[in-house]
Amino acid sequence: MSISEEQVIRKIQQITTQAASSPAERRELLRAVHTLCELVLDTEVQTRDNLLEQKQLTTVPTHSEKKYKPDDGANGDSLFDF
Repeated sequence: MSISEEQVIRKIQQITTQAASSPAERRELLRAVHTLCELVLDTEVQTRDNLLEQKQLTTVPTHSEKKYKPDDGANGDSLFDF
């Protein structure tokens, strides 16, 4: 079940209204708001990371492997060929 950001924002508004009218429970209620905010922000980071990961997996490197061919008259690929 997916919870939308709008639902979380409505819940945060309810809790802040309750915190404003209840000084005795204010700290606990603000902790709940903090937790809800972290939940939304962490979800955004995970979504962005997942999209980046998928993009990296679908991207194919375009470099071509060309062998170096010296123009100095060498006769092989090895450093020891003269």
